[in-house]
Amino acid sequence: MRINPIVRFTIFGFFILSLGMLSCDEELPPYEPPENVLRAELNLSDSRVNRLVSCGSGNRTWNLDPIVFQINVINVFDETLQGPANGVSGKLEIWRKDDPDFGKTFFINEAIDPKHVHNNVLTLDPRDTLKIGVVWLHDNDENQRIWKFYSQSSLATTIRARAQIKVFQETPILFPAEFELNVNYNVDASQPPCNQ
Repeated sequence: MRINPIVRFTIFGFFILSLGMLSCDEELPPYEPPENVLRAELNLSDSRVNRLVSCGSGNRTWNLDPIVFQINVINVFDETLQGPANGVSGKLEIWRKDDPDFGKTFFINEAIDPKHVHNNVLTLDPRDTLKIGVVWLHDNDENQRIWKFYSQSSLATTIRARAQIKVFQETPILFPAEFELNVNYNVDASQPPCNQ
């Protein structure tokens, strides 16, 4: 027995209509972008804190390793994040705790990390860390070295640092915890005193 095509179409339509009636009438909630997809930390890339300054006659010389501060930005979200590498911006401020007028500000205007940057696109997979290093040569914004400000044979001082960093346009500015470092500068007493 053949079923009339009109009856077949009516049965099919009734079936589709009954499926639609069984579906949920609730709307999905509006999409809200996740917060706190990145976390930032500020620390040192090496832990050496004792520095030796030596001055000689004529051209001054010193054996002084730079201090390398490192801003680590970690993707704590469960998805890959991408954006332009030159969209990264921020700053690092360094100063002496006992003399805040002696300070230096470094401005960060792009991410240079071959592990995460390709064709000027910064990519952070889940749990990846973007590392931004800043090299400090013990000077202030006027390019004066720290030893210009003391005459003793040694200086024990505390260096403080704070940073702010924005990695992607859609994410907020991050403020990692301030960092404090005790540094001992020792002048070689057999050499004339440093005067620069």
